[in-house]
Order: sequence, then structure tokens, then C-alpha cells
Amino acid sequence: MTATAEATGLRERKKARTREALIDAAMTLFEEQGYEATTVDAIAAAAEVSRRTFFRYFESKESIVFPRYADQIADFLAVARQRAPEETGLEAIRRGCMALGDRMQRNAREMLLLQNLILANPPLLSRERLVDLQWEEAFEQILRESVDDPELEVRTPYVAAALIGVLRAAFREWYAGECREDLIALGGRAIDLVIDGMDPVLRKAGKDA
Repeated sequence: MTATAEATGLRERKKARTREALIDAAMTLFEEQGYEATTVDAIAAAAEVSRRTFFRYFESKESIVFPRYADQIADFLAVARQRAPEETGLEAIRRGCMALGDRMQRNAREMLLLQNLILANPPLLSRERLVDLQWEEAFEQILRESVDDPELEVRTPYVAAALIGVLRAAFREWYAGECREDLIALGGRAIDLVIDGMDPVLRKAGKDA
């Protein structure tokens, strides 16, 4: 490894540690004193960084409530795009979601805390909806990449929306049980409902293409 590469790697690791320190500080303060009572200055102070440093990593206090979704979507897309020729888009989406679900289950405590914050603070519900729309777009991308039939392609937004709907229901069940149930099993059953209805159509389109 060159000196330049080593220095770059060190900077990236330091940035990652700072970001995680901010997230950990925010989660602790949110749990101890609530979302509204927690300020950006308090989060920065707890993470031992400046207010300016906070805003290098997060655009607002609201954004730190959704700290990992962009990375999660990127990881999901990377996994789902490793699609075998015989695999439909829905099957690829299921595989990508299952891989991500394992990570989420290991981080269940933080996810439950964030969900409770979101439900208690209406502005966060609006932000959550925007996150859902980005997930919907990611599902639609995978579906579009898996078919060549223009008539079927126009239906992909409906299938993506159906996936979001069943997954939200699975997450509601998971949160209601305080994240003690098997998230992968819940999510798998939810996606299977869509697969059972749509996969025969998608598979036929793939064969006819």
C-alpha cells in the first residue's frame, strides 16, 4: 500500500468513526430526553465534535433519524443486481431484502428506538415517506432491469408499490412485537405474497423476450 493510499484509508476510517459517534450520541440523547428536547449542539457535544462537523455529515437533526438508509439501498441494489439468468426481478429483490434483513435484525434495538421516535413526531413521518419512495424506486429499477417487454415494464411501478406495502406491514408486525420475531421470516412471507401473484407473469415475459 502506498503512503497516499494509506493516508486516504486512514481519513476514511476516521470519517466513518466520527459519523458513527454522532449517530450513537444522537440515539442515546433521543432515548434519554426525547427527539424534540435534543438539539444539534447537544449531539455534537456528546460526540465531542463541533456543530460545523455535525453538518458535514448530516443536513439536519431530522436526517440523523434515518442514518443508514442510503447505504442500505446501495447495498440492496448491489446484491439484487447479482442476478442469475434464470432469476426473475422479484426473486432478486427477495434475495437482496433477505440479506439486508439479517443486518437490520442485528441492529433491532436502534431500529425500534427510531421507529418509536418517528411515530411520536409527525415531521419524521413525512421524512419516512420520502425514504419509502426511494426504496420503491430501487425495487422498480431491479424490476425494469429484469424484463424486456415494454407492456410489462409499464406495470413495474405497481409491483414496486405492492412490495413496499407488504414490507411495511411486515415491519409493523415486527415493531409491534418489539422486534422479537424473525424479521427475515416476516419479510420473506410478505414478499412471497407478491411473488405468488406476479412472478408467473414476470417469468413468462422473460421467456418470451
